[in-house]
Amino acid sequence: MRAKKVVRIRFRARLLQRLTRPHYSPSGICELGKCRSVVGVCSHVSMSRAAVPSLSRITQPATGDLLMKTASTLFASTILALAVCPNADAALINFETIPGVGTPTEGLSINTQFLASAGVSFSLEGGGFPVIAQVGAPQTAFFPDDTPLPGQGTGQFFLTDDGVVVGNPLPLIISYAAPVSQASGVILDIDGEFSSAPEIYTIEARDVSDSVLSSVVISAGDPGAGDQLATPWSFDLGAADIFSIRIVAFRAGNNNVGLAFDNFNTNSAIPEPSTLWLFSAGVLMLFGHALRRRLTK
Repeated sequence: MRAKKVVRIRFRARLLQRLTRPHYSPSGICELGKCRSVVGVCSHVSMSRAAVPSLSRITQPATGDLLMKTASTLFASTILALAVCPNADAALINFETIPGVGTPTEGLSINTQFLASAGVSFSLEGGGFPVIAQVGAPQTAFFPDDTPLPGQGTGQFFLTDDGVVVGNPLPLIISYAAPVSQASGVILDIDGEFSSAPEIYTIEARDVSDSVLSSVVISAGDPGAGDQLATPWSFDLGAADIFSIRIVAFRAGNNNVGLAFDNFNTNSAIPEPSTLWLFSAGVLMLFGHALRRRLTK
């Protein structure tokens, strides 16, 4: 209690000093905005303690109130910033909605639909374009019926090669209109770990001349890879040198492999839920702490 009393006394003293000292201003405008002085010295210089209404009642706000107000302000500011000023260099493509089309249909060819909104285009090496696959029968990418395990955030649609599961698919090429430093996504259903010919995926980040800058190799049986699983991959090169990404699916013996690609972050190395929700969790913890402190007083 003694410490709180000292804080209040110091706060009152600073406020009184602020209100009674001369307010010099080259423009002759009082810092408090209440008068205008021709000579540049405010007439409030003679203000006394008696002229300040209810000064004895002025105290610092309670810690709980201050924390709750701060938490609310930070939360609201973050929502506004993310809503009004999204990262112009990054875009999440989950294929649930296609620009100019809306909800896609299975077999829809994907090429330049995301060029204007996300700065990327899609093609198959050697010619042709990848197509949309929808969860459920008929099977166009992987067994069973193009259906990943639930709870992985993959939605109802993803990108596959040509929609025909025969042999090894043509490599998928993602081309950028402007180079980036990061990229990430998920590959679905990298399986065959119990067979003599497991599936192997190679994801390459390439420069302007198609030379490989960095690569990620994922084999069936690797941590996070397996039947109906969404396996993440990512690049973070530090410099904006990635002009294209090449995804190659391979299985020895030219066995039937269907590419299944989803949740593509065009310039982000972390394929995870929005930062807004992570920040919100922290704000809620701060709010709860402040509320608990206030209720225990």
